Amino acid sequence: MVRKARAASVSLAGRAGPQVHDDILSPLLAGAVLTAVMGSSGLIRLLPGMWLLLFGTAVACGGAFSVRIVPVMGLCFMTLGTTRRCSDLPRGRRLPLPPASADC
Repeated sequence: MVRKARAASVSLAGRAGPQVHDDILSPLLAGAVLTAVMGSSGLIRLLPGMWLLLFGTAVACGGAFSVRIVPVMGLCFMTLGTTRRCSDLPRGRRLPLPPASADC
């Protein structure tokens, strides 16, 4: 981000730098607080979905003024977190992966 700002002759201390910082920091701090609360309550199995959801929120918010793919990537993480949370897979089981083709 620093290199990109220097190449564009834009200061990170201006309006955009702190705004992106605040947009990313809020969901990550919420994740830290919820991790402590859920961990002490014994709800450890809910953490991966919550982390993906909040990380996706941070990426989508932080990338709101970036190239279009960054907020889309954030939405993908949010979808993955929601899917992980809403799936009824038994504990420790992974989502099945498609078989690898011999062409790769």
